[in-house]
Amino acid sequence: MMNNHINQTLMEQYFLERENLPAQDIRNMQEHLEHCALCREQYAHLEQFYGDLNQRLQETPTEQDREFAGRLITGRFFDKASRLLPFKSSGQTAMAPFDKLRSLKKIPLIYPIIRFAVFHPLKFAAANVTAAAVAIGAFLMLQQAPEISDRNPAFARAKEEFLVAYNKSGEELWRKHIGLNFDTEIMKGFHGYDIGDKLIKTFDLNNDGKKEIVAIVGFTVLSMRNRVTCYKSDGTLNWTFSFSRQMTFGNYDYFDDYGTYELLVQDIDGDGLAEIFVVYNHALYYPSALLRLDALTGTLMEEYWNPGAIYTLAHHDLDGDGRDEIIFGGTHNGYNRAFMGVLKPGQMSGHAPAPPPYTPTGYELNTTQKYILFPRSDLAGFSTAPRSNVPGIRLIQDGTVSIDVNEVHQETQSLRMYFSFNQALHCTKVSVSDQFRIFHNEMKAAGKVTQTIDARYFEALRQGVQYWDGERFVDEAPELISNIIF
Repeated sequence: MMNNHINQTLMEQYFLERENLPAQDIRNMQEHLEHCALCREQYAHLEQFYGDLNQRLQETPTEQDREFAGRLITGRFFDKASRLLPFKSSGQTAMAPFDKLRSLKKIPLIYPIIRFAVFHPLKFAAANVTAAAVAIGAFLMLQQAPEISDRNPAFARAKEEFLVAYNKSGEELWRKHIGLNFDTEIMKGFHGYDIGDKLIKTFDLNNDGKKEIVAIVGFTVLSMRNRVTCYKSDGTLNWTFSFSRQMTFGNYDYFDDYGTYELLVQDIDGDGLAEIFVVYNHALYYPSALLRLDALTGTLMEEYWNPGAIYTLAHHDLDGDGRDEIIFGGTHNGYNRAFMGVLKPGQMSGHAPAPPPYTPTGYELNTTQKYILFPRSDLAGFSTAPRSNVPGIRLIQDGTVSIDVNEVHQETQSLRMYFSFNQALHCTKVSVSDQFRIFHNEMKAAGKVTQTIDARYFEALRQGVQYWDGERFVDEAPELISNIIF
């Protein structure tokens, strides 16, 4: 013990319940305190703290104290104190009135107050109940930050297992415990990019001037991976939504196991009320669903199925009617191609175009959708995935929609092609990433591909785009352009 300082728990046991410690432990601590200035100082602070607490318990409370204590006792600040205690005592039953202390943000200060009651239940119980509650409240308030005037969330973060809400000044407003690895930096390490914006949205859902927080937590907590949760501005639960489906595509049944990893919250039609769009992908296989939820209640409004994973969502007013369309992209297993889809909120139900083995049972083909398939490049043979995908959608200031199409490669991770569309969904331009160009040049130098990346190469890719005309996929044609405008 001479080479190690006395930990706080043992020191408090020595101070509060010395008679129950082994004699040798007492002698060891006495000897240590004689030689260790740091532990003597800590012990002096402990004596002062408990002396002040004991004195506070004997004071007669004022009416203001009684009102504050009433808020404490009725549960405004409480939640399961017993789980805080690192050790137990026969006096723990005296803690019944304080059974809900766990939700207090400043946990470290709660420990000694709880221990005081645990080790001295008669002294604590003999005190006026109001005075006891005021004592707890008073010491809590010593640790709390100054009152925050702006209680409206501006943003939220995944931080050290908690969902934490902040105002526009960056002051913490409240936090909710989610679970292991719920942290932006940890999840970034898992996925290689910042996924925070995919998981957490802060938005005034009902146009009352206060922002709610809509969150997905399934990236790290598997038992909650099919759940969307909405919190009010003050941190109280607004609603939760969970998705469950037993689906059949063609002749194959898919078990019910879906997770959500993509979230879009937006006032699509400018009426001041938000809409929520959520993607659910099957845990192991290809079925995926794009859902529209009522933002105020979390009720399912529309359900659209795609035979392949949906990776990204965006919104843009393509037809100029003042209401944004939902643009989404991913992969289509039936055609082994990357795709882009466009749906109008209010007309989203149904399923994507697909060959019969990839068509869901019980759902009609959506007749208003716009659906586009992207060609594979001459590097497809080197891809480590059976099909390309769309990992990103970018909206350019001039109204152009840029679709990232990825040929997955094990070494380079990503071989990107960029397909640009005007607002009539006519593909106007194709380009490629530097990684794509470098890898292509290497393969050509090795004699593994023959084409050259030039204007003709890009034009061939552009002409390889296929459009759904309501009955089948067709090549780009002038008469199609007017048909794909909403």
